[in-house]
Amino acid sequence: MNATPVVAPPWRSASWTHKALGAGALAMAVGAFTGHLVIPDRVADHYGWTRDRWYQRELGAFNAGLGYGVIAYARGHSDQAFVGSWGVAALLLALTRAAAIGRGARRGPRNVAIVVEDAALGIGALALIRRNRSRFTEAGH
Repeated sequence: MNATPVVAPPWRSASWTHKALGAGALAMAVGAFTGHLVIPDRVADHYGWTRDRWYQRELGAFNAGLGYGVIAYARGHSDQAFVGSWGVAALLLALTRAAAIGRGARRGPRNVAIVVEDAALGIGALALIRRNRSRFTEAGH
């Protein structure tokens, strides 16, 4: 009978500096997402960006995707952290941009094409993760 060794999640064996960096990165992603969503004009003024609510929401969506990657890595899924963060960010960007089109803030075939491209990238990334996860499971790991 083959026993699979039990491996502790990385956050349990990580040094306090790694834990602090991970907590800081996650706090930044959550804070940025919240700031872009709740107080977009104040954030834009602070950084000298354009006062466009939809632009701020797009930045927040991207930051939320990065937060997914930090969480995936902390849970021991380092192989999917990068691809997953980009996949989630792309899906959130597609949803944000589709909402902007629906509300009349964006228009035209190029904006629709960007929504389709973002959605395809996000779905493709998450499909790769799912495929690799099922291969890993089939291999007995």
